[in-house]
Amino acid sequence: PASQPSSANFDGGLSRIDVNAEGTGCSVVWNSTVKSAALPRLSLADGKIYTVSVTGPTGSAGLNTFAQYHHSVIDPATGTQLTSSFLGIGLVYNPLQMRGTAAPDGTLYQGTETGVVRISRR
Repeated sequence: PASQPSSANFDGGLSRIDVNAEGTGCSVVWNSTVKSAALPRLSLADGKIYTVSVTGPTGSAGLNTFAQYHHSVIDPATGTQLTSSFLGIGLVYNPLQMRGTAAPDGTLYQGTETGVVRISRR
């Protein structure tokens, strides 16, 4: 049967997979239920993973209407979500799995379906 990615149901979540020193195999270090809606980024400055996560309905209609988007910080050692800051609901905040761009001061510029969101420390 034909694939229907626009309406496919996905559980979502993040996993850390490490390759062994010999490069001959890998193992799962952790799994997380945090659903990343953007490509996660590992900061070499502070060693944390940054992404936009999504909660709520994530079916094809939900992503554009009622899904809630958050700026999330993940501990790469454990997969624990350290912080989550609400960005908004629906189409305006959907990052479409795009990668954000970090500025030297830590500000994250994240593309969305309708523009760019600026996320900075207070």
